[in-house]
Amino acid sequence: MTIDVPEHIATLIPYSPGKPVEELERELGITNVVKLASNENPFGPSPKAMEAVRRAVSQVHRYPDGGSYHLHQALAERHGLAPEHFLIGNGSNEVIVDIINTYMRADRRPADRGVTGEYAFLVFRLAVQSRGCTPVMVPFRDYRHDPKALLAAVDEQTRFVYVDNPNNPCGTFLRAEELDALIAALPEHCWLLLDEAYFEYVDDPRYPDGVRYVRDGRRVIVLRTFSKVFGLAGLRVGYAIADPELLSYVNRVRDPFNVNMLAQIGACAACTDTEHLERCRLGTAAGKAWLASRLGELGVDFLPTVTNFYLIRVGHGGAVYEALLREGVIVRPMGGFGLPEHIRVTIGTQEENARFMGALRRVLKRA
Repeated sequence: MTIDVPEHIATLIPYSPGKPVEELERELGITNVVKLASNENPFGPSPKAMEAVRRAVSQVHRYPDGGSYHLHQALAERHGLAPEHFLIGNGSNEVIVDIINTYMRADRRPADRGVTGEYAFLVFRLAVQSRGCTPVMVPFRDYRHDPKALLAAVDEQTRFVYVDNPNNPCGTFLRAEELDALIAALPEHCWLLLDEAYFEYVDDPRYPDGVRYVRDGRRVIVLRTFSKVFGLAGLRVGYAIADPELLSYVNRVRDPFNVNMLAQIGACAACTDTEHLERCRLGTAAGKAWLASRLGELGVDFLPTVTNFYLIRVGHGGAVYEALLREGVIVRPMGGFGLPEHIRVTIGTQEENARFMGALRRVLKRA
């Protein structure tokens, strides 16, 4: 059988998610597994969201609201914008793909280009390539997006510059004045796609709130998610905040009923659960400080972070990852991000953090 596959699809390396707990249990027969691989919220979902989902389960024989009306209203109230400023997706990954599919064209000669940093979240470059367009990766500077390098890579074919701020996997960020200058210098045919998946974790006063760019009418699309601090990763809800006219065309591309009923209901309830949000922020900050102290004692290099994870240099990242699996601890090897000497570890509960540090000490001692 001959299957005719376009080259840009045949050469696409798919996104590899973190190993699930169940898979490790099946492979190695290990129980009591600690998963610190996917930057999930270890403190669990919003109690208000859980209760709202429980009440709604009996209605899952009905289709969800195809326009996510109530979630649009909740987000509008949360951010102080009109409901038309939001596009809701099955995770922010889907929103990225829908934006690329709407506005990037492979039939131009040369094809459209999307510019981002070498260590940026992988989904953007995958979405650009799967569209048949050209992803352009520019070097980071000190493990941070380099605004000057990004601008230098922009040309007439560039439709988007993608910046994850904070960055995953480095945990670093661009300051307000750096983003201001980048946005001001972008040409009229190019938009900044500003991914703020970890926005709620940041408490550095130099960090900008991307929504202000939307309010000011700048050429910026902001991405947010309910998968991180809100603890709803399994429900898959993300959204874009941008100019209503721009989003109206993306809305024509998105799949019908793309956000399921329970996801919409849970996200609406999570929007009002400020107590849970603050508890998760404080718990993460405490775990971050504890891990930083213990990693320092161990003498390994790690990057300061404003997120809920650390990027740690351990030598052979893949080998340390495999050894940690046998200790019942799942982290993320960073070879796929171009950082083969590193692992990324999510900040967990105190028990999970202690379990990780004990396992890491044993693994590095044996190395």
